[in-house]
Amino acid sequence: MGEITAASADPPAGPSAAVAHWNAFAKAVADVLESEPSASRTTVLHALHACHRELKTVDPLHPYEEDAAETITRVMEATLALGFAIRAGQAAAGTVTGEPVTTEASAGALAEPGHDTGSGADPVARFAERLSELCAELGDEHTRHLSGWRHARPKGRPQAADHQQAAAVWTALHMALLRLPDADRRIWQEKAAQAAQEYVGGPPPGWEDPDVIVPALPAPQGPAAPDGCGGIPQAVTVPLDLSDAESLRQAAAAAPPEVLEAVDVAGVDSLGPDDLRLSWAARAGQILRLAGLDPELHAISYPLNYPCTSRLPLVEGKNQKNFRTRLLTQLASAAQAHHSKRDGKTQLGAARQLDGVLGGLLHWPTAAPGSWWWRWRKEVSLILEPLARAVDHEVVYDQTSEWQKTDLDNCTETGLNLGGAGEPDERLVQWVFFTPLCRTGVAEPRTDFRGRVVRRPDPADT
Repeated sequence: MGEITAASADPPAGPSAAVAHWNAFAKAVADVLESEPSASRTTVLHALHACHRELKTVDPLHPYEEDAAETITRVMEATLALGFAIRAGQAAAGTVTGEPVTTEASAGALAEPGHDTGSGADPVARFAERLSELCAELGDEHTRHLSGWRHARPKGRPQAADHQQAAAVWTALHMALLRLPDADRRIWQEKAAQAAQEYVGGPPPGWEDPDVIVPALPAPQGPAAPDGCGGIPQAVTVPLDLSDAESLRQAAAAAPPEVLEAVDVAGVDSLGPDDLRLSWAARAGQILRLAGLDPELHAISYPLNYPCTSRLPLVEGKNQKNFRTRLLTQLASAAQAHHSKRDGKTQLGAARQLDGVLGGLLHWPTAAPGSWWWRWRKEVSLILEPLARAVDHEVVYDQTSEWQKTDLDNCTETGLNLGGAGEPDERLVQWVFFTPLCRTGVAEPRTDFRGRVVRRPDPADT
């Protein structure tokens, strides 16, 4: 405790003095947590719990919505780190040379409101209950992009410890987060990680890895969960960035065999990194995996050159089967046109039909701009870039966020666009399901390759 005494002299006021005091406090707390269990040690943990409860009130919503996003993110990171520290400190506080300490005072001091600390409670049941609470909170706060999400309004509490149920809701929660703006996704990832830490011995392995879309759940301790928290033995990894040749080959190699067969690839190592079949195989493999994880997805269905476009829920087995067939058919067509070195427009046309299948898997309501899904769709659109350049065009994607109605009329097949959210403050273009191209080197947007989008309806249409 000498550090606190030494630091209690009056240093200059200001941020540097605050940091000095904080460092002294943190060092003293660390020394206490390394000491033998005692009433004083329990008091420190109890105080940290109170701090942790207060910090958990900080999120981007009122009354913190005017704070800088960077500040809110840092507070959330601090909250998560403190929660992990408390959990580790509790584990150490409850043992003396390996024997449990179960005094009434320590049990009361370490319990948080609403958390059952009884030794007979199944941690998976309590974890499932907490996940249901998180889903309800998430649905309430993000109705714009999660309207109708079936986990947003769970019916009651889990009646028993159900490992498979907890794993399924864990997956559904993280898949829903892929539809939110990135800053919101990070905040809710931390909340989910904290729940796993508190109830099933986390934090989840790999939860901070940007390529991990569903972290693996750690196995709860004790006889209540002998086989772990069911169904997620490994993290679900879907990398967005495949610009590195090795990561591209790995992603393509992970695609199902029928995908590799459709693009006529016997072995990915035989292809150069610029071979578009690698990118097509990688993204097709990813979309099939995503379709198997996310029952909220819809598939766009439209007859070519006919003014009719619809969306079909992929959760229905027939629709999922039809989507898979269309995907494999367009993969083969694009690969054949590319491999046979046909003229540029023919190659681009086949590739764009494949782009329409990949980009035609979407949520309703659509995922947020800047979300994981929005960025995944952009990566798929950019596969067209070398073929577009060969015919003096360029991919239009991020530019759609600034489009006016004239741009929509000039660059899309207006009769095949879909009407999305109609609020006046919505973006005009809310999703790109068939990538538009624009001619390079001209002042006004012109194209020989019109796209199709989800758009804000005109007031009369609404």
